Amino acid sequence: MITTINTELTAEKVSGAVCAILEVLGKPNTSAQQQALEAFHMGDAPTIKRLSLLHLTDNYLKCLGYLVSAPKLTPNTDTILSESARSAAEHLKDKALSKLGTDLEKALM
Repeated sequence: MITTINTELTAEKVSGAVCAILEVLGKPNTSAQQQALEAFHMGDAPTIKRLSLLHLTDNYLKCLGYLVSAPKLTPNTDTILSESARSAAEHLKDKALSKLGTDLEKALM
């Protein structure tokens, strides 16, 4: 039996997805991340996108750069949410690797 997937997007559903992604993303660690999060809450997409451009390796900023467009409910909203979620997960991975590197250096030096 094939299950039908509900592809209907509503503002309420997308808002729930955005909240889930923001929860995983966590608190900002840098001034650029803090500035981007504040811009996100104000809906200031150009500021977030510029910060993301200036910090190409920062997955926190990349996540917010995608996520700020999610509430527009375009045909690309699913892609925007999935890329935001992937970037949030990569941010967590980056943090874990950084912490492990520091801890290993302390242990082995």
